[in-house]
Amino acid sequence: MVEKLDDFVRQLEAIDAQLADGQVMADMKRYTALMQERSRIAPIVEELGHLKDLLSQLQEARSMASSEDDPELQEMAKEEVAHLEGEVEHSERNAKMLLIPPDPMAGKNIIMEIRAGTGGDEASLFASDLLRMYSHYAESKRWKMEVMNASESQVGGYKEVVVSISGKDVYGSLRFESGVH
Repeated sequence: MVEKLDDFVRQLEAIDAQLADGQVMADMKRYTALMQERSRIAPIVEELGHLKDLLSQLQEARSMASSEDDPELQEMAKEEVAHLEGEVEHSERNAKMLLIPPDPMAGKNIIMEIRAGTGGDEASLFASDLLRMYSHYAESKRWKMEVMNASESQVGGYKEVVVSISGKDVYGSLRFESGVH
């Protein structure tokens, strides 16, 4: 995985060179596309660089643990090896997640519908609780949430409510929110 670091560094340098070009800055569509690509590649370069450093530290710690004569220092080196192995595993997992291509739909906005199911008044109150929960979540993510249609029940809940949520990565975060509750 670390072998790909040089390729990503070259891609990042090429993007930076294009961004420095005045003609690219004049073309906002191209500039935006390059900035999005840069924001996708930069974390990969950072994580793979971190992984490369960790692997080199791990190699040094392993050689120290096997060649050290002092039992106390050897024990310290073995502890360092165990710690670094955990760090390497964590960094590899992060790098793999970053290398997965993004879902092209993840950046889209959504329209969400919440309906009270069977259960009468309790179901409508629960639908109201769900709406409140999603509005707090949207607020914490700095998304814009707008009620498009609402049908209130007699007890203060909702029989049905339709909301529009817009912002960064809304669909990517909420795409698995479905089903009967």
